[in-house]
This record gives sequence, C-alpha cells and structure tokens, in this order.
Amino acid sequence: VWDRPIKYNNPPILHHGEIITDNAAYSLATGERKHTADPLTGEPMPWHYTRAYGCNYNIASEYLLSFRSAAAGFYDLVTKGGTGNLGGFKSGCTSNLIAAGGVLNAPDYTRTCQCSYQNQTSLALIHMPELEYWTTNAFEWNGERVRQLGINLNAPGDRVAADGTLWVDFPSVGGKSPDVPIEFSAASVRGLRRHALTIESTGHEWVAASGFAGPLKLHMKLAGEAAGSASYTVKLHFAELEDKEPGERIFNVRLQGREVLRAFDIARAAGGADRPVVQTFANIGVKDALTVECLPVSPQAKVPPLLSGIEVILENQDSY
Repeated sequence: VWDRPIKYNNPPILHHGEIITDNAAYSLATGERKHTADPLTGEPMPWHYTRAYGCNYNIASEYLLSFRSAAAGFYDLVTKGGTGNLGGFKSGCTSNLIAAGGVLNAPDYTRTCQCSYQNQTSLALIHMPELEYWTTNAFEWNGERVRQLGINLNAPGDRVAADGTLWVDFPSVGGKSPDVPIEFSAASVRGLRRHALTIESTGHEWVAASGFAGPLKLHMKLAGEAAGSASYTVKLHFAELEDKEPGERIFNVRLQGREVLRAFDIARAAGGADRPVVQTFANIGVKDALTVECLPVSPQAKVPPLLSGIEVILENQDSY
C-alpha cells in the first residue's frame, strides 16, 4: 500500500491502526507519521517518546510501552505523560517487562549480566495509582502561547494530571522537561519535599507535597515577545508541610504586581497541616510572562511563605 524509508532500531509494534517504532508512530494504512497535541500550546507536533541507554527492545500492551531506559522504563499510552522509570532493577537483556492480566511481569532474564543494579530477581507489579511516579519529557517548547501548564515547585520529575495538565518539575532535576523559562532567586528560598502519601489525597497531593519556603518572586514566561495579550486562570497550590498551626504562617500573594491574597494562612484555609488547598484567580492579564510573589506580611514574620505549585489555563487572547 505504501513504501518509504523509515529508520528504526526496534521491531515494529502493531497497535490498532498504528505502527510504533523505537521513537515514533506511523499510520498502518498510509505510512504518515502520527501527530499529537502539544500539551503546552495545543498545536500539532510529531508524537514521539524517548528512552535512555540499555539493551533489549520495546514491547507493548494495550495501554503501556515497556522497555529498558537505564532501569526498567515505561511510557503510558493513555496519558502520553512522558517516559517513566521503575527504579532499583533493570529489565532483562531480552525484553521481559510483560503486561498481562493487570500484572506487569518481570522475570529475571538478565542471565549472566553483571550490571550493578540493586536488585536482580524476578518480580511482578500491580497498578497502585496512589503511589508517586514521575516522568521525563524530551520535547521543546516552541515559544507559542502556553494554553495549559503546571509548575511543580521542587518536585522530582514531571507528571500529567487526570485533567490533562502537564506538570513539570522546577528546577528541572528529574530529567528533561519542556524548557519554559522561569526566573527566581534561589538564595532566598529553601526547598521542601514530602512523599505524596503523607498528604491528604485530593488528586493533586503530589503537587502539594513539595514547594519553596521563603520570600519568593517567580517570573514565568508564557509566550514569545510578539505574542500579543491574553488572560489566564491562575491556580496556586499550597499545603502546610511543616506542621505549623493556624496563625503561624501568614503571608501576602501578588500576581502581576497586584495583591490577590492578604494575610493568607495555609493551615487555616486548608483546615490543618498536610492538606492541599488551591486558590483560583480568573482574568489575570499576561502579555508574555506571569509574575508570582509570596511575601511576608511584615519584616518581623518568623515563618516564611510557602508555595507548592502554579497552574495556568488560557482563557482568551487579546483580551485586555
């Protein structure tokens, strides 16, 4: 039906109407490369995934690609959330991460391999969505206006939320992420991080489980220089991560230089420590960048501000 030169290093995987190779996908009927929506801008971009070094090749189930990516690795075909890892062991020298019947089977196919991983054993894994998992995303931001994005402060990696928002770690420590420029003074803040299982479950507890404490001014690029104007809904994610009582941590919040929260108290607003709370602000005008500030109510304040995440959702363009 069609014939064209396509270079790949992996036996092709047939998945419904697609051919999946080691880094791309093509239409089985036409040979055209598969595209997907850029999670930041919504524009079409070539679908691809990446993996780190390692022997064996990629295999697939209905919802999961599995492969070696340094350690055992995977790509979720449903969320398209990037490449993830199952740390502590490597997949086999031949492909052995086999999903079947709700279980990810990993028989020890390493044979005489001497790679220095912590565990060399056969094991099986079941789906436990309450556990933390993190991914990497190798695509680059093209400078077009961001339509939807989450910035997960001091997180160990990227993750896609149930509503489709891609949350990227800042600073980027867990691997590649889209390079949305963000400026802030690292000297004035300290990072906090807890395991998400210690935070009350709301669907975004893995955002609330980390953050920056200290006087914070963050400048986040959302469009190229000549992008015009737009308005956004901005959601700020908080949680009291240091067991402070209501009345101990109080601070002001500004968006674009305008005060939107005065004497904000995380523990009081959330009903206690270790509970996520989200404050939502509509119709925030943004030309090319969003500025978020968390500042003490007075120079004498003993407990610094604390912010976990920033989520932006485009309302409309050329609106103010």
